[in-house]
Amino acid sequence: MNMQSVRGFEYGVIHCRPEQDINLVSFIEKQLGGFSLSAQELLNLGSVYVNHNRITEEMNLSNSDYVRIHRKPRRFATENIHWSERIVFENENFLMLNKPAGIPCHPTVDNIEENILTCLKKSVAQNLFVTHRLDVPTQGLLIMAKNKESQTRINFAFSQRQIKKKYQAWSSSDSVNLGLHEHHMIKSPRAPKILVNQANENTDVCQLIIRNSSPLENGQEYEIELLTGRTHQIRAQMSTMGAAILGDTLYGGATWDMDPNAIALWSWQLEIPQEVFGEAYAFTLKDPKLKNTLASRHS
Repeated sequence: MNMQSVRGFEYGVIHCRPEQDINLVSFIEKQLGGFSLSAQELLNLGSVYVNHNRITEEMNLSNSDYVRIHRKPRRFATENIHWSERIVFENENFLMLNKPAGIPCHPTVDNIEENILTCLKKSVAQNLFVTHRLDVPTQGLLIMAKNKESQTRINFAFSQRQIKKKYQAWSSSDSVNLGLHEHHMIKSPRAPKILVNQANENTDVCQLIIRNSSPLENGQEYEIELLTGRTHQIRAQMSTMGAAILGDTLYGGATWDMDPNAIALWSWQLEIPQEVFGEAYAFTLKDPKLKNTLASRHS
């Protein structure tokens, strides 16, 4: 028995119950309906739920079980990335990664394999813990804790705004002035995010500082210090201020041909104060190849 919605059909999601006792793989195969992945591939990706629990192995079903199958999970290109080369620094407490664009930081609802956390854990053969996130198309400095205590320390430091995060963004517009910019994001799980100027019970504050602004041949480079860390915050604020980021078509940015998985936004500098681990750390992402490529594409 199928329970399908219009939005679910668009994304290949199906909600169903078996009419009789059957094993899970056989049941999934009956529901594929022309979608390209096999039942086993969907299980391996973590795209199947039984009674609201993610299932990755074969099991037997009865007619009382509720099954949700993501038949078209979003895929991310992780197979050709040399993860060890992207490690900027590591010690016993944390690992600093230069995150590639086009990959989520953590498992998604329909894919537990193709993400930064899973791939990096396999590469370094060690458990890791997420401390903060970068959007899928954003690249740059990302901290992964090596133990729960370090994760707690880093998370607390982020919550107290002790860790400084600076980004570089490229836009076709020079409309944004230097200084503090504050907006209020309407609370919603969906994107694009909507910002308003006045706070209310349904909004979260968004603050960033434009520290520097310099011209490009066909646009502007902005140095941004992020004070609050809302989902899509920089992207939404820059768009609201009339300077959507290059490649960020979700927020009205001009298209570019640098990388179809990326936008012109990267986590550029990150500072951890001495209070967190007893020693201060400062990281700057130096990637002249990227910047030279960007300059050549837009000159």
